[in-house]
Amino acid sequence: CWPELLPQALGLIAATEDPNKVMVGLLIIRKIAREFEMKARGRPGRESLDSVIVKALPQLLQLGEKLFPSAQAMDTQAIDMLRVIAKTFHSCIQTSLHESLITDHASC
Repeated sequence: CWPELLPQALGLIAATEDPNKVMVGLLIIRKIAREFEMKARGRPGRESLDSVIVKALPQLLQLGEKLFPSAQAMDTQAIDMLRVIAKTFHSCIQTSLHESLITDHASC
């Protein structure tokens, strides 16, 4: 069921300025990541989390960077969205870092 939800959730995040729809997209991605967070590399189900990492995390990083100034101004909606983004990142890296996270940002 979730493979169809991921593109829809990413679409909600990317294609709308409605903060409620963005939050729904973030919560869907968070739920998917949470479902697979304890799957170690090589175990069944981990490929599902790897898909979330490759497809969603770059977009979540961009959104987080866009939301950060609003959060600094104490906008509670932006703070809530950043909290969900941070929790999603935590779920994705809790057991190990995906190769794309290591290689894409190795030069930073």
